[in-house]
Amino acid sequence: MEAVSGALVVKLDEAVAHRAALTGEVGDIEGMVARFVCADGVEAALGALRAGAPKIKPVQKRVLVWFSDIAGFSTFSEGLKPGVVADALEALVEPQVRAIQEAGGQVDKFLGDGLMAFWPCQDDARMRRGVNGAVRAALTSSEEVRRIAAERAFPMGLRIGLHLGEAVIGDFGAAGRSAYTIIGETVNSASRFEQYKPKEGQPDGAVRISDRVFLHLEPEGRSRFRAEPFAMPAKHGRTYPAHLSID
Repeated sequence: MEAVSGALVVKLDEAVAHRAALTGEVGDIEGMVARFVCADGVEAALGALRAGAPKIKPVQKRVLVWFSDIAGFSTFSEGLKPGVVADALEALVEPQVRAIQEAGGQVDKFLGDGLMAFWPCQDDARMRRGVNGAVRAALTSSEEVRRIAAERAFPMGLRIGLHLGEAVIGDFGAAGRSAYTIIGETVNSASRFEQYKPKEGQPDGAVRISDRVFLHLEPEGRSRFRAEPFAMPAKHGRTYPAHLSID
C-alpha cells in the first residue's frame, strides 16, 4: 500500500506540474497574440484554437469605428533619422491608444502615422457607453496631441473621424496571410470623415463625427460640436452629414 501510495503521489505531482506548464503556455500564447490583435481578436483566436477551427467565422455587429491621422507628419519626417521619427510618432500615438483603451475601445491596427479602432455596440447600453466614451477619447486625444506638438515644436495636428453602424468582423485575407479586423461601409465612411480636408470657406474641426454618433451623444458631449450638420463632401459628388468639433 505504501508503494502504491508513493507512486500515486509521484503521478499526481507530475500531473500538476504538467497542467501548470500547459497553463503557462496558454498564458504565453495569449500574451503574444494580444500584442498584435485587439481584445476581440484574442478571444476569437483562442476560441478557434480550442475548437481546432482553421479560420475565425465572420459575424456582423454594430460598432463605432475610429480613424485618426497625424496631419503633417509625413512632411515633418522627411530627412529625419529613423530613431527621431519613431520617437516622435510614439509620443503622438501613445496618448491616443491610452484614451481609446481607457474608454473601452480596441485598437484594430496602426496605419503609418494613423490608427483604426472600434467599440462593439451590440446592445443599446453598450452603444451609449461606446459612443460617449469614444467621443471623449477623441476630444482628449486631440487636445493632448496639440499640447505635445506645441511643446516639441512639431508642425502638425490630429484628425479623427467617428461613425456608427453595422460591420462584418472576422478573419479576412488569403491563404497563409490573414488578419482579424472589421470591414464594410461603416468602416469606409469613418475613414472619409477623418480624411476630410476643408477648402477655403469650409468649416473645420479636429474631431468629425457622423450624425448617427451625434444623435446618441449626451448633452455635455454635444456642446463640444457644431449643432448644425455640415454636408461633408466625398468622392463621386456624395456628401456625408457631419458634426465638427469646436476647437
